[in-house]
Amino acid sequence: MTKMMRLLLVDDELKFLDALCRRLELRGFDVTKAASGEDAIETARSAEFALVLLDLKMPGMNGREVLRVLKEEHKQLEVIILTGHGSYDAEIECKELGAFGYMSKPYEFEELLKIIKDAYLVKLQDKSP
Repeated sequence: MTKMMRLLLVDDELKFLDALCRRLELRGFDVTKAASGEDAIETARSAEFALVLLDLKMPGMNGREVLRVLKEEHKQLEVIILTGHGSYDAEIECKELGAFGYMSKPYEFEELLKIIKDAYLVKLQDKSP
């Protein structure tokens, strides 16, 4: 399943972004990185992605704003929030905005993979006639 799955990974912490990208690529994912919310929106407009892993707290456009735009422009795009600055209220708000999942950093990589798989299965079901 992962061989064809294109992910957009959005985080302003470049070391984290690079490390997670490498780990996901080793698992067979096709990963594109964006280091800001503005870059993420432009990248999503220029290519099709199965899922987005999105940080909440970023300079400029924050993750909530990015989530709102992505869900408006790409209704079938599943978004998983992966943040080091999470709270229960933020999780509820993000899910109301359409986020599929919400994880706090530090995270368990295997749990992240499970949420990615679950989100992808939902996306595939949404595309079936």
